[in-house]
Amino acid sequence: MLGEPLLWRDTVGGQRLTIRAMIDGAKAAGFRAVNLSTNGDVPNLADILNSHLDDLIISIDGTTAEVYDANRPSTKLNDIGAFERTLSRVHEFLERRAMRGDVKPFVRLQCINKENTAAQIGDFIRYWISTPGVDDVFIKNLDSMKPWLGNAIVSEEEDAIKAARLGAMPCQHIYAVGSMVADGRFNACCHDALTELTTDGCNIEAMTFSEWWNGDYMNALRSEHNSGQFRRPCAECREKDTWLG
Repeated sequence: MLGEPLLWRDTVGGQRLTIRAMIDGAKAAGFRAVNLSTNGDVPNLADILNSHLDDLIISIDGTTAEVYDANRPSTKLNDIGAFERTLSRVHEFLERRAMRGDVKPFVRLQCINKENTAAQIGDFIRYWISTPGVDDVFIKNLDSMKPWLGNAIVSEEEDAIKAARLGAMPCQHIYAVGSMVADGRFNACCHDALTELTTDGCNIEAMTFSEWWNGDYMNALRSEHNSGQFRRPCAECREKDTWLG
């Protein structure tokens, strides 16, 4: 969902499952593409080298410590130097990837587009696109999380502009990005912060992901979107705009 995947630590049936084991297990189970999105400020980025990961997004929201810290405040008390530490960890990973000549994962460096990053976007693109080990640079509109946070992140005016731009288009996530929460329940969208797009009995213990993905619930949800009808939280969500590029 919306957490940091490289912080995954767990043991199932006495077996320690690392993030590498989760990636390789997903591919062995038949998933055609496995993607991770990380903030890069983790000590185990290198664990995914030579794994079956297809696509990696590293989000570094700013080109200066001041902007970065404002966008990604540390959860640790008096955590000085988070920006420099993140850059060091990401560069070490990219250097190792470049030296190995790995084709996968496809690595994208990402920055959110908002008021305090707008003046840095050009520098961000120029810096990272010329860095060995980076395949692409992506600038992403800030997720408003409107169904759950209202206008706490994005103003009413900006939200209205985005809503008009989207119109009644169906969401791409329910066609392309499956989701499962930590307790094993299948969920229609990774943006669904309160896991409202779930249904009783639809979990990894009761059925396969394929059965859920191609089943009655998901097909009904897609039909609603195709006809311009949206249930909560889809009715107020603005994050389906990746159709627009």
